[in-house]
Amino acid sequence: MPRANLKKIHERIVPPTASMGSIPCEDAEFIYDAVQKIRPDEALEIGVNSGVSSGFLLYALDDLGTHKTRRLVSYDIRATCEWNDKNKVGFCIPQIAPDHKSEFHLVTGAGRLSDAKALMRGGRRLFFIDGNHHHPSATLDLLEISELLQKGDAVILHDTNLPNIYDGKWMEYAALYLFEALGGEKVLTSHPSKNIGYWIFDGNVEALYKSIKHCLEEIPFQLKTMRRCYGAVRYLNLLRDRIGT
Repeated sequence: MPRANLKKIHERIVPPTASMGSIPCEDAEFIYDAVQKIRPDEALEIGVNSGVSSGFLLYALDDLGTHKTRRLVSYDIRATCEWNDKNKVGFCIPQIAPDHKSEFHLVTGAGRLSDAKALMRGGRRLFFIDGNHHHPSATLDLLEISELLQKGDAVILHDTNLPNIYDGKWMEYAALYLFEALGGEKVLTSHPSKNIGYWIFDGNVEALYKSIKHCLEEIPFQLKTMRRCYGAVRYLNLLRDRIGT
């Protein structure tokens, strides 16, 4: 399943209007290249919608080889697509990876991210964050998965440049603020959109803790997320307790 097939696969997604808001082909290529470089044993995706990114994650995981079973766990707060509630979340996955060999779990429903995390078993991990784009949603997503992060794991952030493309239609800063705040090794797409990138966790828990606190305490929120913010205190304390370990 060579990389050259990605464009053809992306073009056959039907109907295109139903997968509105999904990743464009150039971002699918970035995801594929990231998976080939990082070579994760398992991946956790937050934000599924039509499932285009999920399908390409499975495609890329399969292309790592069959000597071990890899795993994708995908989570979405909704059970139906944001743009068309007649379609179930993830409906495009069979169009992209109909015969995937990697293990796949789809978890939907508000408050069920913990169920998705419980399906992760260990090894090198890749996380893909593409949920709500209003700050501080991406930061809260990263905080909630931080207990799973180990040195060498990677986090892909989508919509890292959303306010500066599409003629300013989407002034949503969640991924942009977080990507800028994270220190260490970061790789941004070479595509002119600059709208996807990944960060490698170097094991510095204290630096991660400070980056998350900066996003939550020093940058004004675009979204009222008080319920999640109350829960964030627990995860911040867990992260702080890991400093120096």
